[in-house]
Amino acid sequence: QRARRVEHLLAVGGEAGPHLHDLAAAHAHVGEDRGAAGAVDEASEGADELTRAAETFGTPALEAEAQMARGRVLLVTDRADEALVALRAACATWRMLDMPHKAAQTAELLGEACRDLGDYDAADMEAATARRVFAELGATADLHRMTEHDAGLAATPFGLTPRETEVLRHVSAGRTNQQIADELFIAVKTVDRHVANILGKMDVPSRTAATALAIKKGLV
Repeated sequence: QRARRVEHLLAVGGEAGPHLHDLAAAHAHVGEDRGAAGAVDEASEGADELTRAAETFGTPALEAEAQMARGRVLLVTDRADEALVALRAACATWRMLDMPHKAAQTAELLGEACRDLGDYDAADMEAATARRVFAELGATADLHRMTEHDAGLAATPFGLTPRETEVLRHVSAGRTNQQIADELFIAVKTVDRHVANILGKMDVPSRTAATALAIKKGLV
C-alpha cells in the first residue's frame, strides 16, 4: 500500500515538457522494480535539481515545476503541511500562466495534502476541481489515475491511508507517538495528526478502542 501511494503521488504531473525532461526524469516515473524508498530518493534529487535550475533561470514555469516537484516529495515523506505551501504557490503560478492541465494536476496533489491534514472538505473540493478540468481537457490518463486511486482508498477499511494503517499497527502494539515517530523517521507532530485522523475515521474515542476495532476487522 505504501509503495502504491508513493508511485501514485510521484506520477501526478511528472511528465514535464521536453525542455524540462532531463531535470524532471528522476521523479517523472517510479519503475516497478524500485522500492518506495529509492523512488523517493530519486524524486528528492530531481526536485533539488529543478529548484537549482529555477533559481538560476527564474522563469515562472520552471519555478512552478520545482514547487510542484518539491510538493510531491514532501507529501510522500509525511510533511503535508509544508507540501500545502509549495503546491499552493505552484497552482497559483500555473493559473497565472493559463496552464489549466498543470493547475489541475497540482489541485489533485493539493487534495492529497488536505486529506493527509484531515481537511476532507477541502480535499474533496480540490479533487473535484481537478476532475472537472481533466474532463474538459479530455485528459483521460489523469482521470484514470484518479479513479484508480479513489478505488484503492474505497477498498481500504475506514478509508485509512497506507501511512495511517501503518501507524494504527504501531498504536495497536502499544507504542507511544514518540516511539512511532522514531520508528518511522517522521516528526512526532505528524504522528499526532495521523492518530487524530485514525480515531476520527474509525469513529472511536481512544487508542484502546481503535486497537480493539482494528483487531476485530483484521487490520492488525
